[in-house]
Amino acid sequence: MKLLFIVWISLLPLCALGQINKIFTVTGTIRNHKDKMIYLKENSLEKNINRFADSCIIKPDGSFTLKALYTDEHLFSLILSKNPKAGGVYMLVNDTENINVQLDISNPAENEIRGSVASKDLQDYIVKREGYYTQLEKLEVQENDPDKLKTKREQLFSNLNIQYTNAIADVSNATVAIYILSSNPDLQWEDALTTANGLLKKFPNSGELKSYISSLEKWIEKNQESLQFNKDLMG
Repeated sequence: MKLLFIVWISLLPLCALGQINKIFTVTGTIRNHKDKMIYLKENSLEKNINRFADSCIIKPDGSFTLKALYTDEHLFSLILSKNPKAGGVYMLVNDTENINVQLDISNPAENEIRGSVASKDLQDYIVKREGYYTQLEKLEVQENDPDKLKTKREQLFSNLNIQYTNAIADVSNATVAIYILSSNPDLQWEDALTTANGLLKKFPNSGELKSYISSLEKWIEKNQESLQFNKDLMG
């Protein structure tokens, strides 16, 4: 865990500022993989962090232990490649100091998480949403009737919107809420801002959510002319 030591040293000055560093530990096993290394990547809007926090060699039995220092709650992801284009194998929220995961690369439906309610909620949302997109991909290949294809596509997207609406209404963690908001490609920027401000009443102490709102406000202000043009174009 060479990266952890480097991060540890770089964050020591925070102690002088009165911020208390905690250690976030992820243990687990990973099956059906061909990689030698696994990485823990950290993403914080509030701290403007997007970096690899730790790495380790996966043991012959598939087990691993990763650690990161943190002062607040945000998003982490387990990945098997340092390639920037590589997606996360498993996304986590550090709502607790110790998380255990059981991963199966060939069968993600069998993945398990222990110790983190927020991470489990996040993964449940991701799995359900990806399930809809998998259905859509199969539909595009299997359905040859244009009218039936259109009807079935509309139903799938309707189900996606229902899932999003229900998830936002029931969300119990600010970091998970930000991910849900960001995962909806059809959500307009102004609507995202309105929803985020509503969520801030539910999670008033979330620095991540405040940073997300600030980013939305800056983007909307910067692109006000094009947004207005699109509104006028749509009537």
